[in-house]
Amino acid sequence: MRSSAFLFFFVVSCSSAGQSATTSDASTDGPADASVDAGAHEELAYTSFVINTHDWVNPSQSADTLLRLVGIFEKYKVRGEFYFTAPVVDAYVAQRPDVIARFKSSNMTISYHIRAPHALYQGFQAPLQGKTGSALSAILKDYETYKLNLTDASLDKTKSGGFKRVAEAFDKKPFTISVSNVGPDDTIQAAAMDVYQGTGAKGAIVFHTGGTDPKDPLTTEHGLLVRPSDLGVSDFKVGNDTDYWWYRLIDPSVAAQWEPLTNMQSQLGAWTDKRKPFVAVLIHENNFKRTGSEPFNSIYHVMDGQYPKGVKPSPWDLSTPDVTTSLTSEQSEAIFAAYERMVAWASQHTRVVTMEDIAVMDESKL
Repeated sequence: MRSSAFLFFFVVSCSSAGQSATTSDASTDGPADASVDAGAHEELAYTSFVINTHDWVNPSQSADTLLRLVGIFEKYKVRGEFYFTAPVVDAYVAQRPDVIARFKSSNMTISYHIRAPHALYQGFQAPLQGKTGSALSAILKDYETYKLNLTDASLDKTKSGGFKRVAEAFDKKPFTISVSNVGPDDTIQAAAMDVYQGTGAKGAIVFHTGGTDPKDPLTTEHGLLVRPSDLGVSDFKVGNDTDYWWYRLIDPSVAAQWEPLTNMQSQLGAWTDKRKPFVAVLIHENNFKRTGSEPFNSIYHVMDGQYPKGVKPSPWDLSTPDVTTSLTSEQSEAIFAAYERMVAWASQHTRVVTMEDIAVMDESKL
């Protein structure tokens, strides 16, 4: 299991029977024998492939990962849902405009999330404290309109930032936003959802996995569709050990036990409700190529090894060394290959959806 500090920041960021996983080599092209006929599948579940995208510290590595993932989704004729932060979009525009162009020409779903030092992120909410009503809404709107200074969390009102920046870069408003990082303050969360609804967002992440009501999966809060998720394929238990599959899959001695496709199939085999479940396959783009937590955490947090355990005071030094390290080529390829096995299998045995698809579903027919 990762340290408790890492689990906390992952969440505020976020059975038995089954078939064996499809085998494949670790090439970019993935499983050679997988069909890409998306017209014939069993639809055992609704599967969402969600990629939280935020590594502005290593923008080229992040960009290469995204381009590869888009290629995988297009190969199997499905869509992924990519949640961008404004700082990583700024990095792409400046250093990797090919990523922006690639997404504009694809049919991937663009969504939005936040990370430190945004004022909605836990531990960084000082600018919001003591504010209510229109004053709270006004400052939240500013954070989604103007550029966030990454050294002190001030706002540069001469440049666009937040939700507006992501929308401008992709010529498309992000569909879903995250308020799952807000923490226990319902007043701030409610105000944020109202502000996001006003920006043109259509959906919201209120929880990561496992919080959906089996009898009422499609609900709204403050005019936003809450992203449904009955089952999750990120962390799971093997014996007495719980961890994120990408950390364990890179160890050949235990890799077979941490195959995420096997876990997905096992959970689906144990599902007994008449309604098909919503399965969330969550991962961060940095997990494909780096160890530890997000690379920018060492800038904003006191670190316990590679994992955050507390918040540093402002101002922050952007030159603070990244304490995460790159995976070896073999380790990275193992993660990509396992991920592609899930996409290949889900494209044939489930209905792969993003929040744009879920928004037009008829709940009575689920």
